[in-house]
Amino acid sequence: MSLIERLHKKVNELESEKLRYRQELSELERSKSYLVNLVGETPSMRQLKELINRIADTSLVVLITGETGVGKEVVSDAVHQLSGRGRGRYVKINCAAIPSDLLESELFGYEAGSFSGASKDGKMGKFEFANNGTILLDEIGEMSLDLQRKLLRVLQDSEIVRVGGLTPVKLNVRVICSTNCVLEDMVEKGTFRRDLYYRIKVADLYIPPLRERKEDLGLLCDALIRKINYYHNSAVKGVTDETLELFHHYDWPGNIRELEHLLERACVLANQDYLDAHYFEVLKEWRTVGKLAKEGHAGDILGERRLSFEKNEIIRALIEAKGNKTLAAKALGVSRQTLYEKIKKLDINTGYKSNYDDI
Repeated sequence: MSLIERLHKKVNELESEKLRYRQELSELERSKSYLVNLVGETPSMRQLKELINRIADTSLVVLITGETGVGKEVVSDAVHQLSGRGRGRYVKINCAAIPSDLLESELFGYEAGSFSGASKDGKMGKFEFANNGTILLDEIGEMSLDLQRKLLRVLQDSEIVRVGGLTPVKLNVRVICSTNCVLEDMVEKGTFRRDLYYRIKVADLYIPPLRERKEDLGLLCDALIRKINYYHNSAVKGVTDETLELFHHYDWPGNIRELEHLLERACVLANQDYLDAHYFEVLKEWRTVGKLAKEGHAGDILGERRLSFEKNEIIRALIEAKGNKTLAAKALGVSRQTLYEKIKKLDINTGYKSNYDDI
């Protein structure tokens, strides 16, 4: 009986150990599956992935910074999914896409009859909805100073009060902020609160621009083409060496988003397995202009090319958003006010249906 008891105890220990190993393996596989979307093997990208793994399963406020199009939302997705809140709600809100006078009620909710046009039953805000989960405040640099003050109070007290309400609502929400603005400069100019800046800069995740990690272009092309093939039922296998060399000579002001758009267009038009450089004539023109600029003969050509590219991207975004300027601004990674200014400056006719059907 003593031997049986010892064997039974040993079996239980082995079962417990097996369960622990299975859990560890499951967590490792889950980590890899979400980090695989962060394509890149340069030192800066490996460091970023390591940092995400270390801070993901905490409650630290995260600030994700980087230029437009570098993939800030992909990083936010990974932080949420790798945390203990991965199965909870994940709410995303673009602070630049909502008018400042409506953003407060959108974030914190409101009580019945708190303002003209309010629902008679009141409304739950995004923070309440995300309770026990994660909320992403995208383009936080576009938030008004008054709302910044209220957000700071929420972060400090872990509670909100609905607009027109009196009763605090306790929160357990992981807050992730992202911006393409240089918040340090905004703090010095007085357009962003210093106390809020230091409150959200607890875990700072900086995503380097594509021009600083061109060694990842091959990996990025492969990953993006697989994604494009899936969504558009295309069968492109990759890019030629000539195309990859052309990509290496371009500075990618629109970063990964720009690369994806160029590849998407080429994949849809392609009638061959590998994308030749002729599918990317616009980059050849940029390269020529760059050489002229270095030699001092470019004049205004570079500026004209940039304006032309910018105009085409805005038109494309308006078409995809079916004329909705708020959605177009979000797709371009700019505020709605900035989009309006550019539409006026570039003399873009927003009646896209009749004028841009051929694009």
